[in-house]
Amino acid sequence: MKDLIEALKIIAKYMDPNIKWPTACENEVMYVCHVKVSDIPYKDVVKLYKLGFIPGSDENYNMVCDILGEDFDWEDLTEEGWNKIKFDIDECMYSYTFGSC
Repeated sequence: MKDLIEALKIIAKYMDPNIKWPTACENEVMYVCHVKVSDIPYKDVVKLYKLGFIPGSDENYNMVCDILGEDFDWEDLTEEGWNKIKFDIDECMYSYTFGSC
């Protein structure tokens, strides 16, 4: 629970505060939508990954691997790598860790 709360606090900094219901769960995946992903610094992206959240949607994974390589791991994200992909990622975060609602 602590990791979920910490992650949501970080994600909330990059959202429109007027969005009332930004979360959804579907097929064991939790989504937080309306996130300005391109505004998130890469260090926060790595931290969010360690807390159980990945930027974009699960459909972005192939695009990220095409750009950053098949062996890409979010934990090894660099600022340069983030700058290559951040504008092409969907405006949400997703989690398999917290997806079983």
